[in-house]
Amino acid sequence: MNKLLRTLLLLGVTVMVAMSANAQYYSTDRRYSYDRSRYRHTSSYGDVCEVRLNRAGELEEQMAPDMFDRVRLLVVDGPLNGTDFKFLQKLLKRNRCVDDEGRSVDNYVDLDLARALIVGGGDSYYSYYRTAHDEVGQSMFYSCNRLRSVVLPERVRVIADDAFRYCGNLEEVIMPPTVRALGNGAFYSCSDLSRIFLPDGVESIGKDCFEDCTSLKEMDLPPALRTIGDDAFANTRLTQVRLPSRLQSLGNGAFAKTNIRSLFIPASTQIAGNTLGRMAYLENIEVENGSDFYTCENGALYDRDGTTLLYFPQGKGGSFAVPDDVTAIAANAFAANERLTAVHLPASVTSIGDKAFAGCKGLEQVVLPPRVNTFGNSMFANCSRLREAAIPDGITVLPYSTFENCSSLTGVELPEGIVSIGEKAFEKCGALISIELPSTLTKLCEKAFHDCQSLTSIDLGTSLTTIGKEALRGTKALRSVTLPATVSTLEKEAFRSSGLIDINLPEGLISIGDNALRETQLRTLTIPASVREIGKKIAEKCKLERITCLAPTPPKLDKVSDNKTPLYVPAASVDTYKSEKNWKNFKQILPIE
Repeated sequence: MNKLLRTLLLLGVTVMVAMSANAQYYSTDRRYSYDRSRYRHTSSYGDVCEVRLNRAGELEEQMAPDMFDRVRLLVVDGPLNGTDFKFLQKLLKRNRCVDDEGRSVDNYVDLDLARALIVGGGDSYYSYYRTAHDEVGQSMFYSCNRLRSVVLPERVRVIADDAFRYCGNLEEVIMPPTVRALGNGAFYSCSDLSRIFLPDGVESIGKDCFEDCTSLKEMDLPPALRTIGDDAFANTRLTQVRLPSRLQSLGNGAFAKTNIRSLFIPASTQIAGNTLGRMAYLENIEVENGSDFYTCENGALYDRDGTTLLYFPQGKGGSFAVPDDVTAIAANAFAANERLTAVHLPASVTSIGDKAFAGCKGLEQVVLPPRVNTFGNSMFANCSRLREAAIPDGITVLPYSTFENCSSLTGVELPEGIVSIGEKAFEKCGALISIELPSTLTKLCEKAFHDCQSLTSIDLGTSLTTIGKEALRGTKALRSVTLPATVSTLEKEAFRSSGLIDINLPEGLISIGDNALRETQLRTLTIPASVREIGKKIAEKCKLERITCLAPTPPKLDKVSDNKTPLYVPAASVDTYKSEKNWKNFKQILPIE
C-alpha cells in the first residue's frame, strides 16, 4: 500500500499522540460525510478498500471479490456482527496478497473500524463465541497473523479475553476513550506490538494481557487504572513504568522479565502474593508514605510492620544483611537473584518460606539462625555456588527440593531430630561426596539423592524404615551400602544405575520394588527370608553370578527376564520354587550349599 496514503489516513492520530502522553481518539467526522441510511457503497482503489454497510452480516457480500487477495487497508463503516467477524478472521489469516497485476506483495492488513459498530447477532465468529454490543469479544481476532494495525470502533467499552492473542504481526492498536477493561491475554504474544496507547478511562488490565509482547518498550498507564493482573506485562521490553496513584491491585509477576530498574509502589496498592516475580534488572523499590501494606528499607520490600522481608530486588548484588527486627523471610523473597553472594540473617528469624533463595546462582554463603523451626520447599534449589550448609536443630523434616541442583554443595550438617528427607532434597548435588544421616531418620523420600554422581559414602542411620522411589538412583560412585536393620521397604528403582558392588539387605526387609537394583555392578545378591514381595526386574543388567533367596516359602515375584543366573534356595524348597509362578522360569534352581 502507498506509504503516503497510510500516513495521511492516520496523521490525526500520530499528531495527537505526539502532543499528549494520553493519546486522544481522533474524530472520524471529517473522514466521511454522508447519510448512511440512504445507500450502501463500496469503493476500492489499489490495495485500499472502503465498505459502507446499512445492515450487519453483509461485509463479505459488499466487498468486491477481487479485493480479498488485494486489500491492505480495509475501512469499514456500519454495523458488524458475528458473521462479519467470521469473514474478517478469514481475511486476516489469508495465505497471500497480490498487487493489481497479480504479483505477490507483503501480506498484511491495516483495519480501520473507527466508524464501525459492533452489534450482537449473526454466526458465532470463533468456536461458540458470538458478538456482544460494543465489545471486542473473546478471541475475536485470535491468531489473525496478517493484521498489522487496527483502529477500534468509537463506542467499544471492553476488549475481552484473548481478543488479539497470537496476532504476531500486529504493530499498532488505536482505542477509543470509551474503553474501560482489557481482558486476560487480550494481546498475549503480539510480538510486534510496539504502539498502543491506553485511554485514560481504562480501569482494569487482565492477567497475561501483554505478556510476550516483546517489542513493547513504552506504556503509559491510565490514571483510572485500579487492577493489573498477574504477568500482565511479563516478558516485554519495558524499561520504566509509573503506577497510577489509584491502583489497588498489582498482579503477581505483572512486570516479570522486563528491563525495569526502579519501581514506586503507591500507598493504595497491594501486590498479589506480595511478590513481584522475576525482575532481573530491578535495583530499587520505593513505597509511598502512608501505605497500608508495605514499608521499604534500602530498596527492599517489607510488610507494614517491617517484620517480614517480602521481596529483595533481583538487580541488587553483593552481600546483604537482613535488619534485626525481621522474624520471617517470605516465599520467593530472594529467589532468582543471580548477583547476590551472601545473606546474613539475624537471630530473630524463625520462619523461611518456599523458594526463599531458589535460583540465587551467585550465593556462596548463608547461615540459618538457630531459632529457625520451619522453612519451605526448594529453599536453596539451583544455588549452584553454595558449598556448605547447616540445618538448625528445630527442623524435623527436610522439605521437597531443599538443595536440588546445588552443584557445588560438598557438605551438609543435618541435626538429630530429622525424621524425613523430602523428595528431591539433594537431587543433582554433583559435588556431594559423603553424608551422614541422623539416627532419627525414618524415611528417605523419592529421588532424595537422585543423580548425586560423586557420592561415595552415605551413612543411613539406625532408624530408617523406607528408601523411596529412585532415592539413590544414579549414584554412580557409590560402591557399597549397608541398610539398617529397620529398613522394611525398598521402593522402585531405589538404587537403579548406581555403582553398587555390594549391598547388605537386612533381615526384616519386606518388599523390594521394581528395578530397585537394576543396572548396578552387583555380582551376587542375597534376599532375606523376611521378604514377602519382589517387583519386576529388580536386578536386571547387573551381570549377576548368583542369587540367593533365603525364604522357605517363595515370595511373590513379578516379571523376571534375566533368568539364566543360578538361583539358590533352601534345599527343602527347591521343588516349590520350581513350580511357583515366575520363579519357575529360572533355568537353574539349586539348593543352598
